[in-house]
Amino acid sequence: MSRGASAHIVRSRRYVLAAAGPILVSVAHFCVSFSMLRLEDPHSFGTFTILFAAAMFTGSLSSALFGAPVQTLQDTDPQARTATTDAISSAAVAAAILAIPLFALLAMALDFEGAPALFYAVFVAFTILRQYGRAWTYSVARPRHVAASDASYAVIVLLSLATAVFILNVRPVHATFAALALAGLAALAGLGRGYRTLLARARPSRLRRFKRTWDGQSRWSLAAVAAAEAAANAHIYLLTAFIGAAAVAPIAASALLVRPMLVVQGALIEYERPQFVRHLHSRQPDALDRTIHWMRMALFLVWFGTVAAGAAILMIRPGLVFPADYDLGTLRLAAVLWALLQFVILAQVPEIVVMQAGNEYQFLARANVWAGIINLAGVIAIILAGLPVWTIAALIPGWLMTMVVIRLKLKRVRTRTFAR
Repeated sequence: MSRGASAHIVRSRRYVLAAAGPILVSVAHFCVSFSMLRLEDPHSFGTFTILFAAAMFTGSLSSALFGAPVQTLQDTDPQARTATTDAISSAAVAAAILAIPLFALLAMALDFEGAPALFYAVFVAFTILRQYGRAWTYSVARPRHVAASDASYAVIVLLSLATAVFILNVRPVHATFAALALAGLAALAGLGRGYRTLLARARPSRLRRFKRTWDGQSRWSLAAVAAAEAAANAHIYLLTAFIGAAAVAPIAASALLVRPMLVVQGALIEYERPQFVRHLHSRQPDALDRTIHWMRMALFLVWFGTVAAGAAILMIRPGLVFPADYDLGTLRLAAVLWALLQFVILAQVPEIVVMQAGNEYQFLARANVWAGIINLAGVIAIILAGLPVWTIAALIPGWLMTMVVIRLKLKRVRTRTFAR
């Protein structure tokens, strides 16, 4: 076997390992959303979608604030790296604690009862720690721990939700976030003793050192993620504000069909970011290009598979997923728009990760702010025109803009990095 073929096989195996856990998580999240879609009314499903989107957004913020910085410490002095890692861990724990009362109030504001609201808040706190833990575990080269954590999460979600709904006869809207919170705890345990020890070292006194990370990177990565959220999910929040949670239901229902590609996208970002850091620091342009190529091929392969599966469901057996009270024409249109939007996003993901690895968070933040402004204007115009489902299409122009400016910027970054 040639060296090139062997390298391809090794990388393929690594991708399978990196994607296996997130695929299980995607299946678990799909089953949770599916149970809400089938067993609850559209208003309850819409409310769940909003709360779940807020939790996933918070997880993304955790990755930006804590995960991305911890993955760029590999080439620093070991003693300084330990001190900075402890500071980042302390900040992550503090954020998780602060999230509990804030998200409990959010859930209660959306008519969730006391216990479900508390379970939701705990789930968000565990999500913050889980996302940081996944990034840290990848940074210390323990991908099997991440896979075990993801598998534990998926299994516990499915078992606990099924037990609550089908054996204990608890309403899905009441059982869902309790199941997710329990699964989050199991996922933290699955990340291994090293991560639990890291969290146990968290101290309020170490938060002061986190200011260096905040000033140097976290504030810009946070701004980039927040702006990206505005660019990607502005329609969800604006539809809820202007029309109500029920308007979100058909859009959220059709989004279930593209969820697998989103999860694999997130997994590959976490996996490849440390690789890109090494390629940039060691000045290996050929290795960088190969990794970009493999990442793009993997993302598009997942896109084609996901779109094909979704099209088969909508054309052959839509009732397998969607209740009869959802308009099939609206669902099909939304699915097509979601597929187009995700194609545009996936086309630029490798370049975005390279920019993150090169610590170009300030540039990404500014690009995403402009994309968010463009998308917000489009979404508001379409809502005022009374065409809620077309708010998905309103997100495409902003992402096209970021694709162009990021690729132009990457050319300059490559020249600056590899011409030294």
